[in-house]
Amino acid sequence: MAENTNNVADNEKEYPPTFVDKFFLMHARACERHADKGGIYNLVRWLVKQQELIVYLVVGVLTTIVAWGTKFLFNFLVYGNADTHNTVETVVLSIVNWTAGVIFAYFVSRAYVFKSHGPMLPEAGKFALSRLVTFFTDLGTMWLLDTKLGINFYVATLISAVIVTVLNYVFSKLLVFTNKKKKGANE
Repeated sequence: MAENTNNVADNEKEYPPTFVDKFFLMHARACERHADKGGIYNLVRWLVKQQELIVYLVVGVLTTIVAWGTKFLFNFLVYGNADTHNTVETVVLSIVNWTAGVIFAYFVSRAYVFKSHGPMLPEAGKFALSRLVTFFTDLGTMWLLDTKLGINFYVATLISAVIVTVLNYVFSKLLVFTNKKKKGANE
């Protein structure tokens, strides 16, 4: 019972802003000083309001670099940089891609995108489960495009990434990161 009290206290605790928070806060304050001006200030104000989505996209790009870099390196080292693959090779490459991406994305998304301070173990489990769903989406897309339709491996990977990115954001936003830090005066 005491553990639940600690979790509630942790969820209500105010956490210091990250460098990403400070970046967006700086721009929000600059727009406030120029509230009477339109043009670029309106655009910057709108972008500041979209902080979570913008940071998610940046993290997504970094996750993609990590996951694809691992996948392409594995393809080079194990399959001789093949352009198309049989079913087993496609599955292995998708597993390599997924594992590298999930490990990187969880920690960075937790800290910088969704700013969650909830219990890590249940959150990581929900994150992995949601990513497992999108893993099978990626696997099916790659199997269809690369293996069955013979579309270039790199083009198929790009198409699959767009589908998976949208699904990952929806799952993370609605199901995984539900314990956000308390908004303080510095946000």
